[in-house]
Amino acid sequence: MKTVLKIGMGLAIVSLAACGGSETEVEQDFEPGASGLIGLATSPASTNLVSLSAEEQSDLEGFLDPSDPRSLDGDGQALTYVSAIDPDNGDRTKALLVTQQTLVSDLPSNSVVEYSGNARFDLSGGGGNYTGVMGANLTASFGTEGAVVDVEFSDVDTGQGYIVNGASTTDTTGAEYIAISNLAITDNSFAAGDDTAIEVQGFASSTSSIDFSDATVQANGVFAGPNAEEVAGAVAASTSNDFKLFTTFSGAQSN
Repeated sequence: MKTVLKIGMGLAIVSLAACGGSETEVEQDFEPGASGLIGLATSPASTNLVSLSAEEQSDLEGFLDPSDPRSLDGDGQALTYVSAIDPDNGDRTKALLVTQQTLVSDLPSNSVVEYSGNARFDLSGGGGNYTGVMGANLTASFGTEGAVVDVEFSDVDTGQGYIVNGASTTDTTGAEYIAISNLAITDNSFAAGDDTAIEVQGFASSTSSIDFSDATVQANGVFAGPNAEEVAGAVAASTSNDFKLFTTFSGAQSN
């Protein structure tokens, strides 16, 4: 089935991101599944995944942000089925991701798929507060049992506005690393599971760590486009010591 999508509609993520908002129509050879929003709120900490009606999709006109790193893959090319929304208040930690969700029948089976993209993060703990953009590498293991997504963030992008303890800086330790493992896949989405764990290293110093071993984790994510070509998600986590991690991320297949 061939669908003609018009710029400015919530479903037309590819055309807005690729064409910078020109008023042309684009033919897209993909039978769409659900279109939805992945949201992240930091107060109180929560994530959510919401399906959009046609009317709600049209209301997104003008809010998609093709320059946001989460609208781009790891090589800086525009994603086709995921795009970020620029929030009115400018608070990137609460920004939303728009997705064109993969049909369940179109998912890979019994295979490991790798993705490369970007993440926005807001981290507090270990004596510091850190906000910025990092490169994201994701691995999705599809199978009948134990299907999971593992996410790794590294290489802080200081050109995207790295904030440490309230001040912009270009100084990093070079060892900043965040890993979120064992997000459980169900059909064309994934969420926190019983075995989900978070590791945070290298922010205060190259050898420092922030203990998220007892964290309460919320997560929502989806696969997007034909054959799960892209991925997007959000994670909110907090510990008994009031350490907190909030992140939204996206990527495109790299293998």
